[in-house]
Amino acid sequence: MDKKITGTMIYYNEVCKKKLWYFIHDITMESENEDVNLGRIIDEQSYGSGS
Repeated sequence: MDKKITGTMIYYNEVCKKKLWYFIHDITMESENEDVNLGRIIDEQSYGSGS
């Protein structure tokens, strides 16, 4: 592996191992997909910052 360990990698390792795996393998979620955006909105409204 030629990549250096970054702060983002350490964060992903603590938060979600799957997200770290995606990041290391340069796999990104479909941020332009309408279904993905809808899921993000539902998540934020249902499980938001707790305010």
